[in-house]
Amino acid sequence: LFSISSISMIIMNKAAAVLFPHVAILLICQNTITLAILASVTKNIKLDIAITMQWLPCACLFCLNLYSSLQCLVFISVPTFTVLRNVQPLLAAFIHFICQRKTIEFQSLFYLAEVLAGAILYCSHDLGYDFRGYAWAALHILSMTSYSILVKTKSEQLKLKFHEMSYLNNILSFPALVAFCALEFLSGSKGMDEVLNDASVCGSQLRCLLAILFSCFGGLAISVTEFQAQKFMSATSFLCLNNLSKIPAIIISFRLFGGYFSVQIFHGMVISVVCALFYAVSTKRGTSRAMQATGAFLAMSAYCSFELGILSGVPTVDMNS
Repeated sequence: LFSISSISMIIMNKAAAVLFPHVAILLICQNTITLAILASVTKNIKLDIAITMQWLPCACLFCLNLYSSLQCLVFISVPTFTVLRNVQPLLAAFIHFICQRKTIEFQSLFYLAEVLAGAILYCSHDLGYDFRGYAWAALHILSMTSYSILVKTKSEQLKLKFHEMSYLNNILSFPALVAFCALEFLSGSKGMDEVLNDASVCGSQLRCLLAILFSCFGGLAISVTEFQAQKFMSATSFLCLNNLSKIPAIIISFRLFGGYFSVQIFHGMVISVVCALFYAVSTKRGTSRAMQATGAFLAMSAYCSFELGILSGVPTVDMNS
């Protein structure tokens, strides 16, 4: 359920960001609808000040995670966003090592290095490169990884139910989203006339209204299923599942939004996604010889692409036409 919600959410968020590129306002709409649904379907949510204050860091990371993800989708494609997010397990493993002194097996580290190599290979041939999108993506990766690790710890300590965690996230992040919106206006990056004009255009287009509406309901679905998944999975395994579930989103996004596609890009994407899967398996029970052989082959192919430029003469396909 989390994978389905996640795939739908990323497509709807991309559509909403393209049709109405005012991130703070979009998130306020999503936040308001989520709170309204939670208030109508749940009763007697009683949370004291002590619990609220302990959960506040999670809510802050939740807000930053949502804001940075929508911001980077304004500037980069869904495939690029997905490949960049595949490096999250590497960051999660590093944080675990620094904070908890949890060591990592060489085999797992090898797969994580390949995930990073695949991401670099993909990004080095990204014709739609935009520094702003990559900067927001970096912030999103950091906040998402920190959030996943912190939620795993806090949910076990506070014994909160999933709807209580979702309620806390949304109610505590609402003031921050309003502040983000105010800063956009005060900085002059988003004028009132521009927002009103975009809102008028969006209101006259059914696809824009549907994209925003579905993204609002999708926010609640992914929030609820995310908490349920995180209760039964480690933070790193959850991040791998989250990344792997985006494969259908990549295919759908090319159909809906177009983009540029080449063998080099596909090569980097395959290395990143497949090795993320191998890493998830290696942390549980170790990988088979077939997986190890595949990983070695992908590592050699990445080396050939980087050092020998074997695929440099392959043309790029424009999916926008």
